[in-house]
Amino acid sequence: MVSMIYDRWGVKIYEWDSESGVWDGHTTTVSLASNGVYYFILNASSVTGDVIEEKGFVQLISEL
Repeated sequence: MVSMIYDRWGVKIYEWDSESGVWDGHTTTVSLASNGVYYFILNASSVTGDVIEEKGFVQLISEL
């Protein structure tokens, strides 16, 4: 199942297809994403086989 991160303009900046995937604040081009609010869609399967989809927002704040 594919999970994705989008910027505020709706451009997909990161994607992973494993249930143990994470987003470390970098884009698919390996550059650090700018501070701001990002939209996420997380897809997973439960232990009983049910498909789970969660959507929401996350704010990225870099200390650099």
